[in-house]
Amino acid sequence: MLTRLGWLQALGILCLLVVVDTGWHMNKVSAIDPAAQAEDQELWFGTLDAEVRCFRFLVTLTKIEGGWSGELKSLDEGGRDFPLDNVQRDAESLVFAIQSTGAKFTSQVDASGDTAVGQWQQRGANLPLELARVAELPSEKLKSVWIGELNVLLQKLKVQVRELESGEVYFDSVTQQVGGFVATKTVDGEQVVIDVPAIGGKFEGKIEDGGQRLVGKWKQGLVPLNLTLEKSEQAVAATEVPVPNRPQTPQPPFAYRIEEVEFQNNDAGVTLSGTLTLPQEQGQSKFPAVVLISGSGPQDRDETILGHKPFWVIADHFSKNGIAVLRYDERGVGQSTGDFSQAQSTDFADDARAAIDFLSQHPAIDSSSMGLCGHSEGGLVAPMVAVDDPRVSFIVLMAGPGVTGEQVVTSQTRLILEASGVGEEEIQRQLKMQRVFIDLAKENPLPTKVQFTSRALESIAPLLKEQEKAGDTGQQMVEAVFGQLVSPWFQFFLVHDPAQDLAQVRCPVLAINGEKDLQVDPKLNLPAITKALEQAPTNDFEIVELPGLNHLFQQSATGLVQEYAELEETFNTRALELMTNWILEKSRKAAE
Repeated sequence: MLTRLGWLQALGILCLLVVVDTGWHMNKVSAIDPAAQAEDQELWFGTLDAEVRCFRFLVTLTKIEGGWSGELKSLDEGGRDFPLDNVQRDAESLVFAIQSTGAKFTSQVDASGDTAVGQWQQRGANLPLELARVAELPSEKLKSVWIGELNVLLQKLKVQVRELESGEVYFDSVTQQVGGFVATKTVDGEQVVIDVPAIGGKFEGKIEDGGQRLVGKWKQGLVPLNLTLEKSEQAVAATEVPVPNRPQTPQPPFAYRIEEVEFQNNDAGVTLSGTLTLPQEQGQSKFPAVVLISGSGPQDRDETILGHKPFWVIADHFSKNGIAVLRYDERGVGQSTGDFSQAQSTDFADDARAAIDFLSQHPAIDSSSMGLCGHSEGGLVAPMVAVDDPRVSFIVLMAGPGVTGEQVVTSQTRLILEASGVGEEEIQRQLKMQRVFIDLAKENPLPTKVQFTSRALESIAPLLKEQEKAGDTGQQMVEAVFGQLVSPWFQFFLVHDPAQDLAQVRCPVLAINGEKDLQVDPKLNLPAITKALEQAPTNDFEIVELPGLNHLFQQSATGLVQEYAELEETFNTRALELMTNWILEKSRKAAE
């Protein structure tokens, strides 16, 4: 997505804000008779306990010919399974890596063979971790569980609070499949407060129904939400959330060749890992090729979001129809190296150039017909590359912006609030607060965090309907906004005008947008793209607004973010066929 959802989350508009990068230490668990396990399999369990979040890990090792294989299940990340790489297991040590996340665990096994004490290394951190060998997944000793549903403007979220007999309290967003957030629970008579520092959230309520329910407000950002927590006998596991049906996700056998590749951005010292899909050879040895450029936020090669894998669906369709496709993990994501947090759009443009370099040297690629296909922010990046690289023979902009980031964020805030049924008075209040933040972010030099927070709180205080919101909640929200606004990415995005690049493009351009896109408004952006291209050297461009499609190019009822997960469609076939036919046509003309 073009503007990172954290921007709207900070205003209390969207779903829960979650964090995953923290410092950690280990909670010790008791081993459970590993002798009951089969000789060729071992289970190990441990909890990474951060200051603000805990992660329960269940590691399964399986003996294979010549060594061991395995997987790690992260119970507080929706029960997600991570395949283990380079597993080493002997009487004295246990070592494994998870290449997809850049993690490595190195440990020494004690004399009993039941405990592995070591270090978890990931993203520059070196953290202690202890695993205990168990016969099965240990059950939590629960004192109480409280379960409720937050009716956020854009979706309904099931949440729960787990109280352990040992005194620890944890908050889970079950629907979002993220949990283990360290919480505190304070009871004063009939009043109860549950504070979740990691996400800046707090529940304040009253004990009712003989202690069987907690009724109150959830405060996170500027919009408090009603929340009733019902006492339950057992916790709901995130893994119990139904797996969404994604019928378009490609399944084997594949009607094209697949190569797992790596290429270098030498100037940045970054290695990018990706997948190249190549059409089956049918009397043709070289093929037109497309580099897929993802939207904002750390994206993997499939641009995975809410179970959808739109870039894989696009690559599948293109390569079935004679177009080679290179898609890759962004820097610092998956198996690619680098630091995503310090990158901005110009850096992503350099990575896309490196992708073109790679394709131009591949024996199966027609170097006279190489193009870029960018989604959302990727549609901003593609023209940046095409302007100064004559090897780019066409570009496709999927929901790409034609105006500055400032205009985009203002537009999407209004559109999302309107589609959510929010009244004009509240919309104006939100926009005025947003204006305060943007104006502070545009100052040169930027104010310090203390200056920003003080001035922002002073400016927005009159806009808050409830005076109490100007206290701790407002402070947390403003501090979170500051961190986003001063990031290199947002500073560039806020003022960059993509029309300046578009006005210099020499190659053919296809720009498509969904009619119901609330994040990159077609009524605002497509005319701006058209105007810029009318001034450009190219005289070959096509602008298409596709009826009924949202920002992800799904057939949509409202265009709201809430629908992204609910819809089974990943990428509408009308858009796929339009892009495919257009690219093949340009490739044929280039070959003539």
